[in-house]
Amino acid sequence: DQCFGQCVIGVNWEKWELQTITEISKAFGGTGIAHICRLLATNYRYWSAGLPDLIVWRQVKNSDCFECLIVEVKGERDRLSEKQKCWLWFLQNQAKMNVCVAKIKTDS
Repeated sequence: DQCFGQCVIGVNWEKWELQTITEISKAFGGTGIAHICRLLATNYRYWSAGLPDLIVWRQVKNSDCFECLIVEVKGERDRLSEKQKCWLWFLQNQAKMNVCVAKIKTDS
C-alpha cells in the first residue's frame, strides 16, 4: 500500500487493482522480481522487448501463497525469436519461474 500510485516502469496503476498487482508480486516472489529488475536495470533498452505474452496465476489451495506460469504464445507457423528464447531461459533458470510455450493449432 505504501508504494501504490508511485511511478514504476511496467506498472499501470489505473489498469490493475492493487489486489491483482499484489497477487502477481506474491506469485513471482521476491527472488523472481529481483532477478527481473536486475536484468532490466542492466540493459533496459535490450530487455524491455521480447517479454512473454501471458502471466497466469492462482492462489495455492488452503494458503495465502500464489503460484504463476509465464506463457509465450505462438501461432502454428511462428517461432521464438532469440530474445524470447533468452527471456524464457532467464525466467526459468535464473528467476526460477515456471515457463512454457503454447502453440496455437488451427483446424484446416
